[in-house]
Amino acid sequence: MASSSNPLSPPHFNGENYHVWAVKMRAYLRGLGVWQYVEENRVPPPLRQNPTLNQIRQHEDEVAKAPKALSYIHAAVSDSVFTRIMACESAHEAWMKLKTEFQGSDKTRQMQVFNLRKEFELLRMKDTDKHQSNDVVVVSLYVDDLLVTGSNLKLIEEFKFKMQQVFEMNDLGKMCYFLGMEISQSDKGFFVSQKKYAWELLKKFDFSKCKPVSIPATHGEKLKKNDDSQPADALIYRSLIGSLLYLSITRPDIMFATSILSRFMNSPSEIHLVAAKRVLRYIRGGLGENEWKSLSLGDKLP
Repeated sequence: MASSSNPLSPPHFNGENYHVWAVKMRAYLRGLGVWQYVEENRVPPPLRQNPTLNQIRQHEDEVAKAPKALSYIHAAVSDSVFTRIMACESAHEAWMKLKTEFQGSDKTRQMQVFNLRKEFELLRMKDTDKHQSNDVVVVSLYVDDLLVTGSNLKLIEEFKFKMQQVFEMNDLGKMCYFLGMEISQSDKGFFVSQKKYAWELLKKFDFSKCKPVSIPATHGEKLKKNDDSQPADALIYRSLIGSLLYLSITRPDIMFATSILSRFMNSPSEIHLVAAKRVLRYIRGGLGENEWKSLSLGDKLP
């Protein structure tokens, strides 16, 4: 089964309910900032000549993430499962071995998707069916997870029941956390927040205790490609901008500044990196406020 004893320990996996454990483990590894070394068999770039002390420290932290990721996976599995990945030399190799063995090969997954698609076709309205209401059921498939929503609870329950007759599925209840977004459902509507993701982002770049600022960009500052400043670590810059772009889904107040900074991901400079870190300082200043954003179509963005 997949479970966790406390927030600091990884979700445990003993060979059962792999799909549930994989979702929890991905979120756990993302929170620790090491998922990229599990998802890809990546190698940190070498230090450039004459690095600063800060660049040396950041490089050492980056180099340490690969073995840390592997150790987290080792700590999450039972002894019987560990024996199957003990020869793996990287977190990516261990993860893929578990995925192949407990979820199935690419061919098996393709067959599962094919079968799922056929089941969807069977659940569609027949030519003789009548449709007298505006009720809908929306199904979103992400990797091995299904998100099911709609306007009629009876139709949703009917869909879940039919799916469970064909596939081994677990109903995890109402969605409360998905892809770094917290979701709150009430009589007033649907609300989303990325406050937890924002905190993890600040911790990842060591900005959780930084001095906050009131605006995401310096007034009147004009960034350009060739600014004659020292080149920045492209890996760190791209990781930061990518995270900020994802955060802007629920934070339109940082969207403009982040989109400008994303123009320099190919060859960022120290000036670009300083500007990007200012956005982090702005985020830190607003985390004490209400982070929930309404999903109601009639609401206007702030």
